[in-house]
Amino acid sequence: MELEVDMAGLRLGATAGSAADLELVRRVVGNTPFDGSADAFLVVDDVGPAVPERPPDFRGPYGEHWDDGTTHWFRHHWGLTARVSPPHAWIGGPVSGHRRWVMVRNSMLFVLARLVLVRGRFLLHGAAARRDEGAAVLVVGPSGSGKSSLVYAAHQAGWLVCADDMVIVDPHEPGVLVQGVSRVPTLPGDVAPDVEGDALPQDGRDRRELTWFTLDTRPATIEAVVVCGHDDEDGRVTAISTAAALEALVPALVLSALPDPVTRWFPVGARLARGPCFELRHSADPLTRLGRAGALLDEAWQAAHARTAS
Repeated sequence: MELEVDMAGLRLGATAGSAADLELVRRVVGNTPFDGSADAFLVVDDVGPAVPERPPDFRGPYGEHWDDGTTHWFRHHWGLTARVSPPHAWIGGPVSGHRRWVMVRNSMLFVLARLVLVRGRFLLHGAAARRDEGAAVLVVGPSGSGKSSLVYAAHQAGWLVCADDMVIVDPHEPGVLVQGVSRVPTLPGDVAPDVEGDALPQDGRDRRELTWFTLDTRPATIEAVVVCGHDDEDGRVTAISTAAALEALVPALVLSALPDPVTRWFPVGARLARGPCFELRHSADPLTRLGRAGALLDEAWQAAHARTAS
């Protein structure tokens, strides 16, 4: 079973032992075909690579990591393992069902981050939306801070959504570019209970996959950075300092726990932090949250343009 997909400019060739595993990969990276030869190669199977016998270099929210500068190993706390030594990557293990989907999704973060890093680009746990054909707003914040809710609100307000969970940042000239990864967007059930979507099983946040949603994954120049937060009465958007923006941008890098990747990312994050940056606090009322978030994002966009013009 094989899949060739253009993942935000990375031409990935994936091979799996079953159609089900290939579908798991497709749910993370999309299904956009490419012409020419692959840049990177992924294998998914029921075995998985061995990890080093020494203690892990660090432990993250999903499991244990080892890294020697050229190869990255990961062992999910549910058992699946991964190894990435660009341009090759391998994910596998005997776990099945919903846990297998969660593990593949989590492992792919580190696999893809390494594969794009060697090409001078950075994978962020973040979202992005663009106003019509213009530049984009990069959205960052911890898991559960409301990034998906904000970009869905942007969709309702007429924006084009680039991604709600994974974006690739390219330190281009003259402007830093962002490009979305075509993972199916999700939305918490309490924010928009009437929106059609497939429920994620065993998900504590009651999220649903919006399989009908079309993302705009074209590269766009980052016009402003928005840092998400939750539950602040009627919601608000405020300009923040370079230091506050950088505190949110650095950990948004998927490989921020590793010295070399974060050293390479820091000047790019600092460059973005010097531009228009805002904190957006969602409304505490779930019934009005989306409409209010869309209005606040428009407010941030107008303020960013005003600052650029001045």
